[in-house]
Amino acid sequence: MKKLLSALLAGCFVFSLAACGGGDGGGQAQAGQPSDNTPEGTSGTEAPNPLEGLYSLGDAKGNGESYKILAVHDNLGEFHVTFYQGAVYAAEEIKKNYGIDVSVDFVAGSGTVTDMSEFNGMIEQGVNEGYHAILCPGYNATSTANAWEYAKSKNVPIFAWWGTHMPEFDSQVTAWCVNDTDAQCEKVTRYMVDYVKAKGETPKIVIMSQGNTDNETIIVDATTKICKELGVDVKTVIVTTDSATQIEAISNAYQADSSWNIWIAYTGEAGVSAATVFKEFGVTGQMYVAGIDATSTHLDCLENGTNVCLLEQGVYSAGYTNCYQAVDYLLDGSLDSMDYIEITNNEIVSMDNYDGWRSVNNIVMDAINAG
Repeated sequence: MKKLLSALLAGCFVFSLAACGGGDGGGQAQAGQPSDNTPEGTSGTEAPNPLEGLYSLGDAKGNGESYKILAVHDNLGEFHVTFYQGAVYAAEEIKKNYGIDVSVDFVAGSGTVTDMSEFNGMIEQGVNEGYHAILCPGYNATSTANAWEYAKSKNVPIFAWWGTHMPEFDSQVTAWCVNDTDAQCEKVTRYMVDYVKAKGETPKIVIMSQGNTDNETIIVDATTKICKELGVDVKTVIVTTDSATQIEAISNAYQADSSWNIWIAYTGEAGVSAATVFKEFGVTGQMYVAGIDATSTHLDCLENGTNVCLLEQGVYSAGYTNCYQAVDYLLDGSLDSMDYIEITNNEIVSMDNYDGWRSVNNIVMDAINAG
C-alpha cells in the first residue's frame, strides 16, 4: 500500500513536503528551520524555504553509480520548464551530497495535451535510448498507459507528476507526485464566487479547459459540481495549450457574452492569455481570472493589473521530488520513503497578499539560479 506523503504549510504562503517513510529516510525539517535542502544564499531568514521538509536519501552512499533520467513533456511551456529546473537542481544536490552522478535530459513535443501520440513516442524512444527512468506528466494516464506499459516491459520505471493520483495505473507508475485536483477546484471556485459576490456582482464562471484528458475531465466535473451547489452559472471554453489559440478562443467567448466574469484557468499559459484579452478590451477591473498552477507567468498576470487568484501547484518542487524518487528507486529497486507524494495547495494568493507571494517566488527562483 502506498504511503501518503502529505504536505505541510510553512507560514501563510509556503508549502513544504513531509513523508511517511522507512527507517532509511532522513530527518524531517521543521517549518521555519533550515534544512539540508536550503539553497546557498537563501537561508530562510526572510521567508521559509519552499524546499524544506523533503526526506533525503538517508544513508545512501555513492559507489560510482551513474543514472540517466529523461523528463518527457508535451510542449515547451513554462510550466514544464519549471518542473525540469527543479529536477536539475535535485540532480546537482544528489551529486554533491551523495556522490551519485545523475543527469536529467529534457525533451518536449510540439503538440497539445490532448495529442498524445508524439508524447507516447518520446517515452518509448527514451526507453529505447537506454534512460534509466522517465519523469512525465500523469494528467492523461488513460492515453499514456500503453507507453507506460512498454517502459515497464523494459524495466524502466515511470515517475508521474501533475494531475490526480489514479490508483488504477499504480502497476505502471512507480511513484506519483501530484495534487488533490478536486480540492483545488473547490477551493478556487468558492474563493472566486465569494470574492465577486462581496463586490455586489453576480458570479458567472467560465472554465478554460485544455480538452479531453483525464485530469481536465476531473477539473470540469469538480468545478461544475461546486458551481451547481452554489447556484452559480458555469460553462466550459476549450482553449488548448497554444497561446494564440487560447487568446482567440477567450476573445471570441468574451465578445459573444461579456456577462461571464470569472475565468478559471488550470494552466499558467491560459491565465496569461485571459489577462491579455481583458487588458486589450480594457476590462481588467470587471473580469476575474483565477489559476491553480502558479509559475511566474501568473505573476505577469498580477503585474498587468488583472484580478488574479492563485493556488500553488508546486511545479518546481514536483521536479525536485520526482528526481529524488527516481534515484531512491534506482539505487536498490525500492522506494524507501517517497512512494506517493501529494503536494497540497498553498493559501490562495491575490493582490491583497501579493508581496508575500513574490517573496516566496523569489526564493524558488534563487534556488534555480543557485543550481
